[in-house]
Amino acid sequence: MRLFTSLVLLCFSQIGLAQGSIKNLIIVVGDGMGYEQVKATGIYFNGREGTLNFESFPHKGDMKTASASSPVTDSAAAATAMATGVKTINGYVGRDAQARDIPNITEIAKIAGKSTGLLTSVAVSHATPAGFGAHEDFREKKNGIVDSLLSDSRPNLLWGAVTEINPEWCQYKGYSVVRNLSEMESLPNDLGKKRIAGLFTDTELAWEFEPQGTAPRLHEMTRKALQLLSSDPDGFFLMVEGGKIDWASHSADLYKTIFEVKGLAQSVDEILTWMQGRTDTLLIVTADHETGGLKVGASRGTRQVPDHQWTMPKASDGTLSHSGVNVPVYAIGPGAEAFGRTIDNTEIFHLSIKAMGLESTYKILTQNL
Repeated sequence: MRLFTSLVLLCFSQIGLAQGSIKNLIIVVGDGMGYEQVKATGIYFNGREGTLNFESFPHKGDMKTASASSPVTDSAAAATAMATGVKTINGYVGRDAQARDIPNITEIAKIAGKSTGLLTSVAVSHATPAGFGAHEDFREKKNGIVDSLLSDSRPNLLWGAVTEINPEWCQYKGYSVVRNLSEMESLPNDLGKKRIAGLFTDTELAWEFEPQGTAPRLHEMTRKALQLLSSDPDGFFLMVEGGKIDWASHSADLYKTIFEVKGLAQSVDEILTWMQGRTDTLLIVTADHETGGLKVGASRGTRQVPDHQWTMPKASDGTLSHSGVNVPVYAIGPGAEAFGRTIDNTEIFHLSIKAMGLESTYKILTQNL
C-alpha cells in the first residue's frame, strides 16, 4: 500500500481535479449519536427538539449502518465504510472483508495535494480515527494502528488524547508534538508541510461537563485546525469525532451523553463560523452508529434530563450494546443535496470523493484490488 501510494503520487499531476469540485471537505462524526441522542440534547439545552445547529442544515438524510459481518456494526467497521466506501467485518480498520488494505479518504486527499487532519475527543488510536487513517485487521492492535497512521495516511494534524501513543514515536516519524491548549494555540497558522501530533493530557480528555484543565476542548481543537489547514491553497480534508457520546451511551448515562453531543455541536459552530462567505467547502455531520437504543420521552424542562429509556441489552462487560437503527446525516455546502435521502454508510465516501473531483484517483488506487 505504501509503495503503491508513492507511485500514484508521482503520476497524480497527470490526473487533475474534476471541474467545479469542492476545495475542502469536513466530516463530523458523533460516535454513537442517533436521532434520540440529538433530540435529548435539544430538549435539555433549548427546551425542545430540533434546535441544534446542524439540525437546521438544508439537506438531511438517513443512513444505514450494517457492516459486512453483522446488522449491528462496531465503530471500526462503520468508520472504515465511511472512509473507504467498502463494507468490512466488525473489528477491521481500513481493510475490506478479505483483509486487503483499502485506500481511505485521508490518503486520497493527501495524494490530491491537500492537507489533512483527524481530530477526536478520545485517543487517536481509537476506532474512528483509525478507520479514517489506518490499516489493521483488529481495532485493538493499537501499535499497528498508530504505526499505520504515522506511516501510511500521515495526516498533517493528528489530535486527541495521549493514551495508547508514544510522543517520542511521533517525533521519530517526523511529527512535532503539542501537549496542551497553550502550545496548540501558539502554533503559527501557516501549516506548510508540517505534521503535528496533538497529544493532550496525561490520560483521557475530560468529559464536556467537567473542567478540562490545560487540555483543549474538541471545539478548540477544531477552531485551531481550521486556521492551520486553511493555509493550504490546495484545500484540506478534516474529520472531527466526538468519541465520548458513545462511551456515555454505553453506560446509559444520558446526562453525560447530552453534554458530549453539545460539545460536538460547539465544534460544528466553529466550522460554520469559519465557513461564512465560503462556497468551496462541504460539511457533513453524521454518526457511525447508535448506542444503547435510546428512546426519549417527555421534556422535564430546560436543563432537566428528559424522560427516557435505554432499550438495548447489556453486553458481557455490563455496558449497553450498539443498535442497528439508521442514524442521521446533515449536510451543507456544495454537493450537500446528494445526502438528503436514505443512504448507506459507504456512500459518505463515494459522494465525498465525487464532490472533491477525486473519483479517477480512487479508481487508479483500487484497480488492482
